[in-house]
Amino acid sequence: PTTKKWYDLVHSKLFISFDMAKERVIGQAVLTLKPYFYTTNQLILDAKNFDINKISAVKSGIDLKYTYDNKQLSITLERPYRRNEEFSILIDYIAKPSEGEIGGSEAITSDKGLYFIDSKDTDPLKPTQIWTQGETESNSRWFPTIDKPNERCTFDMFVTVDNKYKCLS
Repeated sequence: PTTKKWYDLVHSKLFISFDMAKERVIGQAVLTLKPYFYTTNQLILDAKNFDINKISAVKSGIDLKYTYDNKQLSITLERPYRRNEEFSILIDYIAKPSEGEIGGSEAITSDKGLYFIDSKDTDPLKPTQIWTQGETESNSRWFPTIDKPNERCTFDMFVTVDNKYKCLS
């Protein structure tokens, strides 16, 4: 995994819904970024255990080439961007936080990032719910991002759920 800060993640906008039976997040992420210093056309994002449907440049609509190792997404942008030059990309994806390799620490025993509780509504003693716990680097289990504790950005999230559920943030 990369440790250098090549890009500043300026804004994240998520459009998400859920497949409760499979415990998956169906999402589109629009990420606005800018290079910190050096001109580059390569972007690396954290995205653990996703199915990637499409990645495109928002302004031009051009599909972007990428490679993916199930942990990091390496994207070739449509052109080089200079220091402080903002751009936005769209990633259409399915996240599978309940699948794949799961770790954790003594303080936070799982790094799933997003948790489905009684997703099949079979336990009368548990409410059916979804909740998130993204610190320190677990948000990349349910949306593509630069998943580092020192990365800050503004955020919009649009969540679609069945009418029987309430959503809060």
